[in-house]
Amino acid sequence: REIENTEYTYNYFTLNLASQIYLDKKKNLSITIGGYFGNINNENGHITYIVQGQVVADESFKGRYVNGFRDDGGVNQSGFSPFLRSFQKYDYGLIMNMSYLFRITDRQNVFIQLADSYGLQNINKQVFGTTLSNPPERNHTLSFLVGYIFNRSI
Repeated sequence: REIENTEYTYNYFTLNLASQIYLDKKKNLSITIGGYFGNINNENGHITYIVQGQVVADESFKGRYVNGFRDDGGVNQSGFSPFLRSFQKYDYGLIMNMSYLFRITDRQNVFIQLADSYGLQNINKQVFGTTLSNPPERNHTLSFLVGYIFNRSI
């Protein structure tokens, strides 16, 4: 049995537009809800082939593997086009953050934040001139952030 694992890494520029809602009077606990718009600048691929439990190939590539699927989900066609970009250039979706601010002094704060971005756009697109298509792919990112804020007087 052969197993193929293909992963793509995307280089994004993202613009968020969201409202922050404070959940307590001291403005320490807040949630942020809104949307994002992203531009996919480039992508890199990595593929690993495993045969009978042994890795037989492990390499990076520029291009796109495209698969055709049977009704039962098995692959019946596969192709590779070097340097092909079969991804949408733009992405958009929803964002939601939850954060807590620890006040150290009047001018210094530390915050922790859990951020979730969920893409609504299918970033896979039909490969021009073929009947092959890959399943839908959507961006979903979960991040844990820790930050330091220094408020200087102006």
